[in-house]
Amino acid sequence: MDITEDVEREISKSKILEGILIVFARHTTCALIISEFEDNLEDDLLNYFENEGPKGPFSHSHGGLSHTPSHILSATIGQSVSIPIKNGQMLLGTWQRICLAEFDGPREREIIIQTLE
Repeated sequence: MDITEDVEREISKSKILEGILIVFARHTTCALIISEFEDNLEDDLLNYFENEGPKGPFSHSHGGLSHTPSHILSATIGQSVSIPIKNGQMLLGTWQRICLAEFDGPREREIIIQTLE
């Protein structure tokens, strides 16, 4: 899921001109990445994570249902990204977008957006 525009709105509200942006997901079964967001790339990324990701067997489970692959992917990819801000704008590359990779959903997620001057 591309969350770049949501983050841009929050930066605009903060009126920060220069500093660092931290975007953080408060969950252990999703991750934040910086990627292009175009047709089929989302599916390619999720297929890669599923095919190349953890296979088990796993000891950890919730009521017999294992969420371990989601936890491992989240832990290894990461729940946060940091981006420089200059002149009130994120210094993302032309095609870079902030994306939430969901490994155990869909679910409602809470994203923390913090700016540091």
